[in-house]
Amino acid sequence: MNNHVFKHTDHAYPGRGGNHAPMGNVECLVRRAGSRGLRTFKGSDGQDFQMWLPDGKVEDVLQGDNIVTNRIKTQLAHLLVGHETTTRFANKMVWGTGGHAVGDPTTPIAPSETDTALEAQVLVKNFSTYDFPTATSVRMIAFILEAEANGFTITEEGLVASDNTLVARRTFPGLPKTADFVFEFRHTIIF
Repeated sequence: MNNHVFKHTDHAYPGRGGNHAPMGNVECLVRRAGSRGLRTFKGSDGQDFQMWLPDGKVEDVLQGDNIVTNRIKTQLAHLLVGHETTTRFANKMVWGTGGHAVGDPTTPIAPSETDTALEAQVLVKNFSTYDFPTATSVRMIAFILEAEANGFTITEEGLVASDNTLVARRTFPGLPKTADFVFEFRHTIIF
């Protein structure tokens, strides 16, 4: 990994502006492997809670807007009235290697509101935790740990519901994964 910051923010993603759809952003902290620490988060009840999580030195940071897919609207409509609440909520983060131009993992392709899956999924995990940075936002956090996805260049990330519906997606320049690093993904949805 390079000792520099990827400050990659896009404002040209479709879906911004007057459509009043949920939107969000993704932040990836590329951390040195091997260290854990006690971290504090704010729960849905407004109370702080703590968890032991990877906290190695941050080597790189990737930030930018995501695409909230059209399918989140269906999920939210069902959740609003309590219909199928056991399968409609987001509970997993997915990562893949197909979020880039063919043959060039440094050039991300633009995700679309009509996306229904990652291009080339390699890993799926339940959220490690989530918190509520504001009254109208939720931040989901998950990690690609030292022993996971090694040898892959990660170029896409998304959120999926328990029924495997893709509700948000982000593409970015490739992050080569090795056992020397933990990737901490923080995916925020703002309503």
